[in-house]
Amino acid sequence: MEDECIKRRIKIPDDYTFENLKKEIDNGGRFIMFPYTISILAFPLSFFSPAILVKKGESISKYKWRYNLISSIFGWWGVILGPWATVKSIRSTSKGGVDVTDDVLLNLDEAGFELREFEWRVSRQTFCKVDKWDKREFIKALAPVYENDSNIRKIVIGYYIGESCDTNVYCIGLDCVWNFNKYYDIFGAAIYTRFRESTVFLLLDLKQNEDYMVVYLLEQGDVIVDKTICEQ
Repeated sequence: MEDECIKRRIKIPDDYTFENLKKEIDNGGRFIMFPYTISILAFPLSFFSPAILVKKGESISKYKWRYNLISSIFGWWGVILGPWATVKSIRSTSKGGVDVTDDVLLNLDEAGFELREFEWRVSRQTFCKVDKWDKREFIKALAPVYENDSNIRKIVIGYYIGESCDTNVYCIGLDCVWNFNKYYDIFGAAIYTRFRESTVFLLLDLKQNEDYMVVYLLEQGDVIVDKTICEQ
């Protein structure tokens, strides 16, 4: 992201100044991005809305409706994974989208404010929690592994949103006593019993606590199993 940073649009009232925006955020306003899916030439592509400023107390129903409508009309037609990607976008948007306030504040300067866009050079929001369906499927896939393996101490899962891409990527954080590398094949075999082979997952070593990806996954992901609680 350092060489080719991602540009994202922001949506704020036309009469706002940079100082107005700062005050709005201090008062509880948030920047939210809503996922949606459009199928092009039979392939579903996942996108995010601009980062929309939602004032404190403002209903986001109109934004949910708008982007879910786009997915409902244009997402289903992808022969390859179209319905699956569409449902995933609708679920995420219906839950309230993705809060990217911290990232906008980290990257937005006055020049970008005037253009109503920011360059996504630094990221705090790297993951969002998986939806209930995916979490349930991950547990079903991995439970036979971690329930019978005393070497596994903790598993954390997050849906990766740190960069703009058309592929759904899940990151799985694993804390084990030894031989971390052997779990690439073990987890892969287990996951593909419940997920399509096109699903991409990355395995992260939770012991690498200086890796920013690990830090953010622990902050923003879902804990699937934590045997360390019993050790305390």
